[in-house]
Amino acid sequence: MPNGTEFHYFNQLEADASMKNISKKLEALNITGLYDAYAACRAKSFKSDLWRWAIMWDQGGIYLDAKFFFTEYPDWIDFENEEFLVCGD
Repeated sequence: MPNGTEFHYFNQLEADASMKNISKKLEALNITGLYDAYAACRAKSFKSDLWRWAIMWDQGGIYLDAKFFFTEYPDWIDFENEEFLVCGD
C-alpha cells in the first residue's frame, strides 16, 4: 500500500454515530432520510450495506470486508491517479 495508507475499523456503535454525522451532511445538501432509512433496517446486513455506501461517499477510499486480504500488491488500483482498474470478459 502507498505510504500514508490508513485502515479504519468501525464497530456497530461507531457505524451508527458515523451515519448520524453523514446524514447531517446530506441534509445540508437537501438529501434527507438517510439515518431514518438506516435505523429502519432490521437486518444488520442491510444496515451495513447502506453504511458502506454512505461512508465511501463521506470519506472515499476502498472498502474491504474483514475476510478479504491481499496476497500481493493490488496493481489493479492506481493510487496515484485515484483510479480503480476493471477488466470484464
